[in-house]
Amino acid sequence: RAHLLRENDEIRLADEERSLLARDEELARVTAQLATERKQRERERARIALDLDKAREKVNGAARAVESASARAAASRNELQRIDGDISLVRGQTTALREAAERAEGELAARDAGVPRPKLPAGFGWLHDKLTVPDAVAAALGDVAVTSTKLAGDTPRGCRRLAAEVAIFVAEDDAAAIAAAATLRAGVVVAPSGLLVLPGLVRFADPRRRADQEARAQLRGMASRLREELGGAERALAQLQEERASAEVRSGEHDERLDVTQRSRGDAERAVDELASTDADVRDLVRVADARATSVERERSEILSRRDKLASERSDAARVRAKAGGVFAEAERGEESASDAHAAATQRAEAARLDAATSEERRSSSVRLRDTLDEQVGAAERRIAADEERLRALAAQERDARTKLDSTQGDLGKAAADAREAERSAELARQRALAAEGSRRESEQRLAKARERLAELRGERSKLAVEEERASGALRLLEEQVRAELGLPDDEPLPDPETIAIEEDGDEKEKGSTLAALQRLRRRLIALEPVNPLAATELADIGQRYEFLSTQRADLEKAMADLRALADDLASTIAEQFATTLMAVDREFGVFFQRLFNGGQASLRTSDDPEDPGIEIYARPPGKRIGSLAQLSGGERALTATALLLAILRVKPAPFCVLDEVDAALDERNVGRFTQALRELTDRTQFVVITHNRGTIEAADMLYGVSMDDGGVSKVISLKLSELDEQRERAG
Repeated sequence: RAHLLRENDEIRLADEERSLLARDEELARVTAQLATERKQRERERARIALDLDKAREKVNGAARAVESASARAAASRNELQRIDGDISLVRGQTTALREAAERAEGELAARDAGVPRPKLPAGFGWLHDKLTVPDAVAAALGDVAVTSTKLAGDTPRGCRRLAAEVAIFVAEDDAAAIAAAATLRAGVVVAPSGLLVLPGLVRFADPRRRADQEARAQLRGMASRLREELGGAERALAQLQEERASAEVRSGEHDERLDVTQRSRGDAERAVDELASTDADVRDLVRVADARATSVERERSEILSRRDKLASERSDAARVRAKAGGVFAEAERGEESASDAHAAATQRAEAARLDAATSEERRSSSVRLRDTLDEQVGAAERRIAADEERLRALAAQERDARTKLDSTQGDLGKAAADAREAERSAELARQRALAAEGSRRESEQRLAKARERLAELRGERSKLAVEEERASGALRLLEEQVRAELGLPDDEPLPDPETIAIEEDGDEKEKGSTLAALQRLRRRLIALEPVNPLAATELADIGQRYEFLSTQRADLEKAMADLRALADDLASTIAEQFATTLMAVDREFGVFFQRLFNGGQASLRTSDDPEDPGIEIYARPPGKRIGSLAQLSGGERALTATALLLAILRVKPAPFCVLDEVDAALDERNVGRFTQALRELTDRTQFVVITHNRGTIEAADMLYGVSMDDGGVSKVISLKLSELDEQRERAG
């Protein structure tokens, strides 16, 4: 029976060992599977990361494309604004050209209207409107009168030639005309320069008429040019308006394309976010798989350890079995031996049975462990299946994300094409704007030239007006002189010049003097600067400003003087108060020093060095000759500083004073002097002393300390010594 039990134990142990080996193999397979899955997930995560990087690069490219499209759209809008500005400028130039043309036409009309119409007999008025002749001929015909109105009929055909009435001779130059005057008896000699020679008279044609005619011609030409430039400006304005309309259309298209591009960019960014989320999920799965692989590896290690233990137990059981077999054989051979040997064999068999029971218990424990491992492996398999399902879902999400990414790439390509189209449209608009800018510059140049010419004409008109006024003044002066010389009243007309005999010498001298006077007046007028009509007002304003600034300056100087005086008074007051306070502190310092040291001398002195001012402390304890404070001991330095502090509090008391371990270096005798000095100042200053000195603690009125109870909690306690003394008195 024992043999059968042993065999059963061996069989169970072998079964358990095989089960553990199978479990170990299964766990190794699961570990290898987890490692393979981990590598796959790592590769999947790397692929997703690569796709994510590519998607991010594409998104960045889309962002750059969006920014470029935005910049181009902004450039188109800026170009539209610039075209609007050009349109406004061209409109202003058109208005200026129109106004300049109207002014030129107005001046021409005013000049034409201001020319006096000569008084002609009836039937000859059309000559003034239709007939134009050179200046020489006009000068020749200026003094020819119609002798009879019967020469004129109802039409110009009734007129006879003036040469039949008046003999007109044309000379080659002025010298020939003057030479012909000596032999002239009747008729007129005319030179190309306008010199007119009559019998007994030489005169010049009026230069103002020629200048006036030239001015009229220039005004007509300028008006015609201005009208042409006005038409060109209006055409340029129409072209700019057409370009503005097309630019508005292109700007709207750019905005729409920019919106499409931005939406595509948003879709791409959402796809990137989904890929990032998928990558994060895969990372989480990899971490979970790693954790599960670690757990399976740990379980496998436990199984291996358990298998080693079972092997050890099997060896022990084999040894026990061998021992029990020897005992059983010995019992069979000595069955007939003595009862003591049988008892010993029985005891050994009982021990073997106990060992077998122990092995059974171990086998049951191994079975339970195997069941637990089976459950754990099943849970791991279920987790692996869940992970696989999750991986499949992630793969589906990845496919969706790739589909979206491909769609986004198509949208981005379309957005890039739209951006390129927008760039081409913007380039075309820019070229048109440059052409419009060139037209605008040409218009500006033409307008500037027209303005310059208009300014020149205005200047010439002003000069002509001045010369006309001067000539009129000279004519009036001459008329007054003639009336004075002839003794004629103001209401009587002057005689006809042909009836007055004029001496040649006198005429030449008067003419020369008049011309010299006119030249002097002209030079004086040119030398004069333009008159400022607001000079008097500006002078008055400057005078008022000067008075105001002078008053302010006087006030500032007075305020500066007052501040300097106040600063001097303040400095003197500070010096006096400092000297007074220093003397008082010096006196009290000496008193407290002698009390704390029971003798000695101490004083405060100001430094004589102007570059390093300050206060120096001199202290000499009794029985010592000290050169500096550094030679004092720690307690002596503490007492010296305490004496100075107490002296300051005596002179300028404070509401409270905190002293931290100032009595640490003092012995008991000096502590008594220190506490006595503090007690004298407690009437005006409250002292808070941080100390560990027993003498200082005994001299205090209120004690505060930190204590720790049995629970290890610190707390603050206080004690009023006067109340403690009263309690002691009542208790005693």
